[in-house]
Amino acid sequence: MKIHHVACLEDNYAYLIIDESTKEAAAVDPVEPEKVLKAAQEHGVDIKLVLTTHHHWYLGFISYLGNNLTGLIFTFTQTKMLNTILACQIITQK
Repeated sequence: MKIHHVACLEDNYAYLIIDESTKEAAAVDPVEPEKVLKAAQEHGVDIKLVLTTHHHWYLGFISYLGNNLTGLIFTFTQTKMLNTILACQIITQK
């Protein structure tokens, strides 16, 4: 497993957690989808999971991934936001 930092905004980071054996990755807090997807492409991996610690950072990313996203992990409690997510399995919610 490898973890790569992706600089986002002025003072934040997103992360790619990469499984080298499957060439699949999880994106953590992908606030700038274009940058995170570019990093995934540079590392030759497909993002299959999004982990988010900020409720406002995931919606844009899902629109980029569409049906290729297989799971989400949430660390917030705003359950009505879950109604906006399609084609994903909610793995866990605090």
